[in-house]
Amino acid sequence: MKKRMAAAAAVAAAVTGLVVSPAPAQAAYACQTGEVCIYEDVNLRGSVLIIYSGAHNFLPDWHFYNGNAANDAASSIINRSTTLTARITEDFDAQGKSLWVPPGEQLNLNGKGLVLADNSMSYISLTR
Repeated sequence: MKKRMAAAAAVAAAVTGLVVSPAPAQAAYACQTGEVCIYEDVNLRGSVLIIYSGAHNFLPDWHFYNGNAANDAASSIINRSTTLTARITEDFDAQGKSLWVPPGEQLNLNGKGLVLADNSMSYISLTR
């Protein structure tokens, strides 16, 4: 009886360990042709917000794939559009410091040179 209980406890501990162990980190989303991808982390890592067209303020209902709010939370961007240039700004309605990201370009938002500061993007527009 004690052996059976010990075996059951060992199995329960093993199963619990499998359930409690966190999953390995997922690879970052690979931005596809035609998309402009905004990432939470530098070097195109972390959760992503994908834009295809238009002009958008990152209002409270705009989120990264993981559910985190997008406003003032972006750290990198890649423009995989073939024809559209992305304009990103620090403030809503294209106000504040601006930066243009042409097709095929990517960058980290680090505040160096003409680049917006990390976690400062509030607006994006895609235009020809």
